[in-house]
Amino acid sequence: MKKIYNILFALIAVLSFTSCSNDIDEVFDKSSAERVNDAIAEYKTVLTSAENGWLMKYYPKANTKYGGYNLLLKFGTDGNVTAMSDALGADTKATSHYKLEQSASIVLSFDEYNKVIHFFSDPANPAGIGNNGKGMEGDLEFRVLTATADSVVMLGKKRGTKIVMTPMAKDADWTETINQIDDLEQEMQFPKYTCEVNDVKYVATTSYRTITFTSSNAEDGSTTIPYIVTDKGIEFYKPITLNGISIKGFNYKGGDNYEFESSDAAVKMLGVVPPISEQVISGDWFFSVANMGSYTQTYWNAGNEEVSKHYSPCNYAVFTTSTFDGYAGHWGILFNVAGYGSFIDITPTIVDDDHISFACPGKFGLNGQYFYSWGQMYMIYALTGDEGSHAAGVAKTYKIELLEGTTKQPSSIKLTDESNPNNWFVLTTSMPESLF
Repeated sequence: MKKIYNILFALIAVLSFTSCSNDIDEVFDKSSAERVNDAIAEYKTVLTSAENGWLMKYYPKANTKYGGYNLLLKFGTDGNVTAMSDALGADTKATSHYKLEQSASIVLSFDEYNKVIHFFSDPANPAGIGNNGKGMEGDLEFRVLTATADSVVMLGKKRGTKIVMTPMAKDADWTETINQIDDLEQEMQFPKYTCEVNDVKYVATTSYRTITFTSSNAEDGSTTIPYIVTDKGIEFYKPITLNGISIKGFNYKGGDNYEFESSDAAVKMLGVVPPISEQVISGDWFFSVANMGSYTQTYWNAGNEEVSKHYSPCNYAVFTTSTFDGYAGHWGILFNVAGYGSFIDITPTIVDDDHISFACPGKFGLNGQYFYSWGQMYMIYALTGDEGSHAAGVAKTYKIELLEGTTKQPSSIKLTDESNPNNWFVLTTSMPESLF
């Protein structure tokens, strides 16, 4: 009898196992490779079904320090993608290959050089943004989290930044879209901004596409958030809280007060047009030796000749605020020498609305100390009168004249040494083709 029971138990176990096995087979009726191929095919259908392409909100670098950019992307069934962005403007469009593949998850990869897309990942950024050898540190591979006809949400494979794509309207013109964004960005640019939140005042400044709010209450400190430019204003990477109020971004209203309004209309921000002397130290201003006085040219040419003997000629020079890792926040001259940065601190003092003085405190970032000793000291001497001692009180004062643009958006200014009319130079907001 015991033997019969054992046989029955064994038979029941076999039947139970068989039943479970059938359930498993019904659930997993395809191999893992087949399921991956199906997912890839599904995602490709989503990507290629957007008739007028996608608007990608792209944030390079893990800490999003360079802000966000708009990329327009049209994916073809032939494996090619056409791209345009507000970083390079509507005049630049490029087509290259893309692919979807399995790599721990489904990954969208831009695996062929594309001038528009690779602008953000090129280690030698064409606009000189970022550290040499790193550039803007953008991703070219993205893990697809969700993909529907309404949106595609991804994470940068290396940097981990969140990337969202939404379909372009069928009747939207790409060129008009990019031009509208670029034009609005220019219109919204101010040296600084002010806003008041529940009786607390803030001053805001921008660098690349990040904005920093500094509270009038010293104990509150500053809040920095990256943003992307939209057709209405600016949209933050994520909401920020100022004095208890959550803000997602601002729409630009304009008017005599240059007014911005938060997305929910709870907070207003105003663009501020400061004196031109303040604007010298709040933006990026490029030098050109062709637009210098005879005295100034002599020293800049001598300095470049010496630097060339030691290394290579200077490509460009710009008054700017450093964003380099470990040296952010310093103001001075950034020289680019064959792709390498040389940052020399300059101490500006605003004398009045149209006068400013410059001194050299003897502080250097990146390779500044080397290039300074190799010849850039000549340029600094012409600017400040400093012969290398960096002594207090050694400075030169300049009168500032507006040459091109408006007081709100000056594009070209001339600075003339009050003690030497032959020591003058013109600064522009656009980079010249060459420094020399």
